[in-house]
Amino acid sequence: MKRTLQVLAIATAVVAGFIFFLLENPDRFKEQLSDAVSANTAYDVAIAGDLSWRYWPPIAIQAEAVSLESSGRRLATFERMAIDVDLIPLLTKQHIVDINLLSLSGGTVEYERDSGGQSNWQAEPESDNSDPSSGRDVPPPPALHQFSIEALKINYRDHQSGSHYTFDIASLHTTRLAVDTPFDLSLNAIIIDHAGARSTPVGVSGRLIYQSTDRIRFDDLLTTTTWQDLPEARILTSGEWHLERDALILNKAEIHVSALLLSSTGIVNLTPSPRFDGEIKLESADMKQLAADFDTEVPVSTLLMTGGLTSSEEAILITGIEGSFDSTGFRGNASITPGRVTSVSGDLRLDQLSTDLYVAGNTSQTGNGSQGTKTPDNELLPISALKELNIDGIIRIDQLHHDTRVFTSTKVEIDNDTKHLSAIANTQAYEGKLVASLDTDLEQADSTLKLTMDRINVSSLDSSGAITGALTGHSNLYFEGSTMQSLEETLTGKSNLTVSDGTLDIRPLKQLARTIDTIRGKQSRVASWPDTMPFEHMMAQHVFQGGTRTGQVFNSQLENLHLTALGGFDLTAGTLDYAVTAMFENGSNGQFRVSDQMAGIRWPMTCQGTFSESPADLCFGQDNAIRDLIADLAKQELKRRGNERLDELIEDKVPEELRDLTRDLFKGLFK
Repeated sequence: MKRTLQVLAIATAVVAGFIFFLLENPDRFKEQLSDAVSANTAYDVAIAGDLSWRYWPPIAIQAEAVSLESSGRRLATFERMAIDVDLIPLLTKQHIVDINLLSLSGGTVEYERDSGGQSNWQAEPESDNSDPSSGRDVPPPPALHQFSIEALKINYRDHQSGSHYTFDIASLHTTRLAVDTPFDLSLNAIIIDHAGARSTPVGVSGRLIYQSTDRIRFDDLLTTTTWQDLPEARILTSGEWHLERDALILNKAEIHVSALLLSSTGIVNLTPSPRFDGEIKLESADMKQLAADFDTEVPVSTLLMTGGLTSSEEAILITGIEGSFDSTGFRGNASITPGRVTSVSGDLRLDQLSTDLYVAGNTSQTGNGSQGTKTPDNELLPISALKELNIDGIIRIDQLHHDTRVFTSTKVEIDNDTKHLSAIANTQAYEGKLVASLDTDLEQADSTLKLTMDRINVSSLDSSGAITGALTGHSNLYFEGSTMQSLEETLTGKSNLTVSDGTLDIRPLKQLARTIDTIRGKQSRVASWPDTMPFEHMMAQHVFQGGTRTGQVFNSQLENLHLTALGGFDLTAGTLDYAVTAMFENGSNGQFRVSDQMAGIRWPMTCQGTFSESPADLCFGQDNAIRDLIADLAKQELKRRGNERLDELIEDKVPEELRDLTRDLFKGLFK
C-alpha cells in the first residue's frame, strides 16, 4: 500500500509540473482564445496586450488591450478581459465547450448609425463564417456561465437624427447564458445625453431568455431611473425582442412615477424608423401628491385615461380616448406632430366641468368695506407658448359649471398657426345664447374680442336685481398685451344693447327725490313710486376708451327715462366708481312720468363700491349736485310763475289785436 501511495504522489507531481510548465507562457493561447470568442460571430478579436493567469478565485486567463473588429473597422476596445475556461480543452487545444466566466473591465464601445440608417456593427456578407460555402465545419459556440462588465463606456451616435449618447456602465452581471435557458441580469449605468447636457442613472434587474428562434424574452424586467431632481421612475416590462425583425413586443409595460401609473401594451418597431403601436392607460388617484413631488400645480385630484397610441418620429396619434378626471368624464382623439414647431390637433368632449375646482385664489369677500376677488396680473394669453405651437382643435363641454351658473352645449374651436390665434366659443347660458370670438395677432400681441348675446336673462347675470329683462346685444372690443393688467389699461370698444320686458331698481332715484322734496318742502311723484319700475324696452350703448378703470361712457334710454354713467371699474380690486345722471323727458309715453317741473332736469348721483353691493347701497346723491338741482327746479318754478303772470297781464291790459305781438316781444324773458 505504501508503495502505491508513493507512485500516486510521484505521478501527481509530474502532472502538476507539466501543467505549470504549460501555464508558464500563456501567450501561446492567444489564437485559441481569439477563435473561441470569435466563433459564430461576424467579428474578429485581437489581443494586443499580454496574457496572464489569475490562479484564484477562480483560475482564469487575463488579457489586456483586447479589441473587437469587423472588416477592418474597430468597434470596441477593452482594457482587460478575463476568461475562466476548463483547463483540459484549453491545454489540449480542443474546442472549448464551456466558459465559466467572461469578464470585461474598462474600455469603450463605438456604435454609430450613418445618415442612411446603417450601423457600423452590421456585418459584411463575406464575413459570415456560418456560410456553408466556407467549406469548413464550425463548432457550436461555448456556453457562457457568467458574464460581467465593469467600467465600460458605450458611445452611441446617430448621424440621421444628430443624437449623441454615452452609456457609462458601472456594472453588468448575468448568470449562465445559454440558448433557451433563463438567465438573470443586473445593470447599473449612467446615460449621458451630450446634446441636452443631461445625465440619467439607470438600474436594470430581471430574468431573460435567449430563444433558439432568435428572440429574447423578458419577464418582469425592472428598470429604475431618476431624471435630474424628479422622483424616481420604476419601469416594469414583460415581452419579447425579435432580433431578426428588430421589433419589441410589449405584453406589459408599467411606468410608476410618484402617484402616476402609465401602463401600455403594443409593438415597438426599432428600424428603420422607431414606431409604437398599441394601447395606453394613464391613471393616478392622487394628482396632488404628483404635483408636490414635481414641484408644480395641477388642477385635478384624480385622473384616468385610456386610448390607442401610434407613435413615431413624425407624429403621435391617440385615438379612442376615454377617461375621467375628478367627476368629469371625457372622450375624443388627439394628434401631436413634433418638430421645430409642434402641431397639436384633436377633438375632445367632456360630459361636465366645474371651474370652481380649478380656480386658485378664489377669495372674494362681501360686506361693508370689503374688497372683491383679487385678480393677479396673470397671463391671459400665453403668447410665447402659442408662437411655438400649431393648434387645430375642438373642445365640447356638455355642462360647464362656474360658480352657481351652468353653461350647456359649450363648444370651443381653436386655430393657431404661430402667428395668428383664432378662437370661437358658443354656449347656451342664462336662458339664452352666447357667442364669443377672439382674434389675436401674436406678433403684435393685440387682440379683437367680439361677443354676441341673444335673449339673455339679465337676472341670471346680476343677482342684485338692479335690472331685469331679456338682453340682446353685440360687443366689439380691442386690447393690447397678454396680461390682465394690459387688458385693464388698453381695452377699447363699443357695445350696443337692448333689454326688453324688464324692471329697473329706482331706489337711488327715490332717495334723491326725498332729499329734494325735503329741501323744496313739496312731495314729488317720484317719491311715491314703487322700488322697481317695469319697462317694455331699453336701448343702451357702452364705450370703453382706453381701459376699464376710467373713461367708460354708458348711455341708455328707458322709454322716457334717460340714464348716463361716466367712470370705470377695477377688476383687480373688484370695485367700481361711476358718476350717474338721470333725466326724465316730457310726455306720457312711458312708465317714468314726472311733472313738468321735474322734466328736463339732470338728477346727479355717484355709484361707488364693490361688485357685490346692491344699487341702493352703491348709489347716492352728491351734495353740490343736489344744490344745483334745487336751483334748476327754482328757476323752473320762477319761469312757470312768470309766464303765468305775464299771460294774465296781457289778457287784462293789452287789446286783443296786439296780444300775439306782445307775447312774441316778451318771449324768453323768464328763461
